[in-house]
Amino acid sequence: MIEEKKDVKFEKDTKSAADKRIEEQGLPVYMEKLELSDAQKSQIIEECLKEIDEIKKEREADQLEDKWEALDNQYDGKISDDDLKQFNLNRNVTKVKIDAVVLGIKEALLDSDPIFAVTPRPNFGKTTGMEVCNKQQDFLDYKVDNLPFEPEIDLVAQSAAVKGLGWLELYYDIKREPRKRDEEYEPEMIPVIDKITQRPVLGPDQKTLLENKGLRDFLNNWPNAVKDYPGYVKQLSEGKKISFVATSKEKVYDDPRPKYHDIKDVYARAKTDGYEGLKTTRLIAVKENFTYWELKKEEADSKFYDINKLVEDKDGKKPENYLNKDFDIWKCTYYFKLNKNDKEETKVIVWFEENKKVVIGSILYPYYAVACCYIPFTIKRKKKGLYQPGIAEDLTDSNLAENAILNLTLEGAWIQNTITPITKDSAVHAQFLEKRFIHGLPIEGDAKNIDFLQKYMQPINYAGLLQLMQYMILGDDQVSRVSSLMSGAESPIDPTAPARKTLELLRQSGRGVLDYVKIFSRSFNEVGYTLLNLYYQMSKQGREYSPRPENVVGDNPFSLLTRNDMIARTNIQSRSFMFEQDKVNEKTLDLALYQTIRQEPLVAKNPEAVYTLLKNLVDSWSLKWKNISDKVIPTLSDFKKMELQTALQAVSMYVQGVVENSKVTGVAPEFDLNQLMPIIADLQAQLVTPPDPNVVKEQERRAKQQA
Repeated sequence: MIEEKKDVKFEKDTKSAADKRIEEQGLPVYMEKLELSDAQKSQIIEECLKEIDEIKKEREADQLEDKWEALDNQYDGKISDDDLKQFNLNRNVTKVKIDAVVLGIKEALLDSDPIFAVTPRPNFGKTTGMEVCNKQQDFLDYKVDNLPFEPEIDLVAQSAAVKGLGWLELYYDIKREPRKRDEEYEPEMIPVIDKITQRPVLGPDQKTLLENKGLRDFLNNWPNAVKDYPGYVKQLSEGKKISFVATSKEKVYDDPRPKYHDIKDVYARAKTDGYEGLKTTRLIAVKENFTYWELKKEEADSKFYDINKLVEDKDGKKPENYLNKDFDIWKCTYYFKLNKNDKEETKVIVWFEENKKVVIGSILYPYYAVACCYIPFTIKRKKKGLYQPGIAEDLTDSNLAENAILNLTLEGAWIQNTITPITKDSAVHAQFLEKRFIHGLPIEGDAKNIDFLQKYMQPINYAGLLQLMQYMILGDDQVSRVSSLMSGAESPIDPTAPARKTLELLRQSGRGVLDYVKIFSRSFNEVGYTLLNLYYQMSKQGREYSPRPENVVGDNPFSLLTRNDMIARTNIQSRSFMFEQDKVNEKTLDLALYQTIRQEPLVAKNPEAVYTLLKNLVDSWSLKWKNISDKVIPTLSDFKKMELQTALQAVSMYVQGVVENSKVTGVAPEFDLNQLMPIIADLQAQLVTPPDPNVVKEQERRAKQQA
């Protein structure tokens, strides 16, 4: 059933002279520049700053920025020094828990294979739906592996775990860099080779046709050379050698780019409810820092303008150090009425500097297929709105208490092991104050006049302090849902705990981390949809990608995802929920399953079932074996060929047997499909499960008797 689309309107794609000039310069054509009058610039800055001020008031009311700074300090172990204490050390409770969660999230998202599971929506999978899903799945896998996602996801997960929210911007980026290379073409007459027969082509006179190799290569590299460089073409045609230095701008990046933003630098209303709310919120403002040199470079690429206004005073003079200045620039995605009489606002992006109130860039919102390119990531969902709690604030009180216990314990040990004499003897005073005393060195004084403070001090209750510390550690595990055993250490409560107890604690912790992963993955699913939509908008024909080995068709290692395939109605889900945190336990379970069901008739006689079991076992064993699995187990396409060859062999054997029997009986041969299929199934089963030797002997004995 084809989806019915209503209220469809076609518009002609019109381009202004400025757009055509930008396109000729090689800039992204989707970045449609927005020409603003001075009045419009002043108005949009005023409106954006008013909205930003309201957002700042929301933050100040909840003391969000102070809270985020405190949580960062808590993770980094920065504590205020107390001059009355001998020790001011931090116990890295928060850091250990956060690092375990971030590592678990990153492994679950990016180490899953494939990274996304793509399934068809209703009424889509009836014809070629599954084929398109497999293409999308392999395409997303290839792109996430090859684009710089991992370092950005690290930062996003870190921010979400510590402060409750991490920001990822996903925008389309085209980068061109100037390149120079020496080129040389020498005319050489060579035979024309037929592409099919790979033999020289003969002309009407039966003589071998010749072509100018230098001219051919020159025109292949520079298709417009006949128009742009006729002199070089003429020289090559006349048999003259040419050489020159080619200067060009080479495209070095043409893909979506992920970018992390600090939580303090992204401004949106606190009541905005997740990604869906961001699609329609009036303002998303991001503060970015640029140097003057970076801004001028963007201006040279026609992305920014009026950069000199940032450093010039009213008289047009620049300060001496203007080349070394940096600027905080607001990038605002905003719904703005370009004219007062407009019924609806237009979604635009503007860049401006707050102090001088100078607009340096303005475009219409460029992505018609992506409603919002800012994706918020959280690991908890406890209330409506943008800001959610993280793990660090759950550990704040415990971290402070454990710091106090640690410092008291160390201070007690230091006091008890420091010799403090009680005496009026000035010689003894001098010996200790000048730190000339060490163990084994006599004290210069009368024993009757010397006493020691340690005699009058109660022993420190180290056992009680350590037990209290262990109790606090148990509370850390419970509130963070991350076991201390994930660090690889023995049980802090019972160092002699049996392996079964330790394993169970790890499983409990794994479930806690898995819950964090599930919530984080909801936003990562949007990454999959956004990638496909961005490529759909920016691609004219489609994009090539490297599919998984089992999906390779023929000798071409690459496949093409067409634009229609990119927007096919599918469901995209991160496979992180299937990721096993305990790798050793996963291998044990996989091996146990293989050994349990391998000899079951339903499995043993099913070649594809056995192949899947073996392939999964080898791929999940380790990264080393996964990379060389094709050397151990054939690829799926090769295995299919083996099955086909076996089926053809079975057909040949069956036909030969029927024909031989026909010669003996004198009856015309009759071929029965019901007899052929079991023969094919038996031979194919022998690809993975050799027949029982006793059964083979019995079959041979019966064959001899019949003979």
